Amino acid sequence: MNILVICQYYEPEPFKVSRLCAELAKKGHKVTVLTGIPNYPEGRIYPGFSWNKQRHTIINNVEIIRVPLIPRGSRKLSLMLNYLSFAIFGSLFSLGIFRKYDYVFVYQLSPVFMVLPGIAYAKFRNISLIIYILDLWPNSFLETEHIVNNYIKMIIFSISKWIYKQCSWMAVSSKGFIKPIEEMGIEKRKIEYIPQFSEDPYGNLININHDILDNSNAFSIIFAGNIGYAQGLEVVIEAASIIKSKQTASNIRWLIVGNGRAKKDLINLCFKKGVDNTVKFIDRVSSLEAYNLIMRSDAALLVLSKSKLFSLTVPAKLQTYMACGVPILCVAGGESAEVVREAQAGVVSEPGNAEQLAEKAIALSLLSKKVLNEYANNARRFYLSNFTIEKHLQNILSLFEERNSIKE
Repeated sequence: MNILVICQYYEPEPFKVSRLCAELAKKGHKVTVLTGIPNYPEGRIYPGFSWNKQRHTIINNVEIIRVPLIPRGSRKLSLMLNYLSFAIFGSLFSLGIFRKYDYVFVYQLSPVFMVLPGIAYAKFRNISLIIYILDLWPNSFLETEHIVNNYIKMIIFSISKWIYKQCSWMAVSSKGFIKPIEEMGIEKRKIEYIPQFSEDPYGNLININHDILDNSNAFSIIFAGNIGYAQGLEVVIEAASIIKSKQTASNIRWLIVGNGRAKKDLINLCFKKGVDNTVKFIDRVSSLEAYNLIMRSDAALLVLSKSKLFSLTVPAKLQTYMACGVPILCVAGGESAEVVREAQAGVVSEPGNAEQLAEKAIALSLLSKKVLNEYANNARRFYLSNFTIEKHLQNILSLFEERNSIKE
């Protein structure tokens, strides 16, 4: 197949679309990616890239076409300009691509506007547009940006609905997305559930010494990923403060690995609560280093704010934790909690409830090695059955092949 993939983010930005495209190319498919100039998550264009550098390259037998955009920056205005600039420039560039593709495949993260170049090309060439939804709009935008103005809500909802209705077929990364999409007037037969994948860290392990882990007998609970406001990591610091006040026999250390917009505020909160000795921050590391840290920790932390949106979401880090084979402390409701319970891979705490999180963390730290190993083994088995790259690639290819035989 000859596939045009559209996603605002691509390697060297840390998104799984890069691996998916490389695997499609390995299978003999011709893959072209229309993407932006890399600037996520720091909001600055990566060294070596610019509006006139590395705009057309080949990576892992995948052709990469990068369109100009305005970097994310650190303010809401620059973020919106970043979203709109890719949609506009991407649409213009897509109309200038004269090659005919079998499919347009949009790997849709935030914003939903990144689908617009796909719509432009698919309409112009009269071919099918398939979208893989990982961030559900407008829900994602309205909640993470705390939009309360009803007029703005109505506009964003109408735009999102119109965009989704232009797609021939769609896949979703969480079962919880299906009902809200149906409520937009999209037929259920056009929607398919395909969970995200995680790399398999086994076989790619590297030995990294890290003082925080090597020089401590504490029970280590690790969070690895983007440190944004949506994650609601304040509850972790509150729980650490509660545990400290209880003066229990448990010795828990929280490790927060990564960068993001909320990191500075969280560090300040740690000092304010006096838990800077038990909550430690580590700057963003490579994927291999992250796997190493996760696998050497006693448990992995999945945390999301309490909201209707996040009850529908299954973050990619859940698959990563399961791939690493560690017990999971899930501070989330809805779909994420259901996966952890189904896999019997750890314990679940109510989102936003610091008191309960403190209790669950203490209880987890006091479990026997046998029980912790059972959680870890269950997590790993569930990953191998559901979340490998091979399984994901098979599902994506089936999506193309099955839809090819069905009339819209």
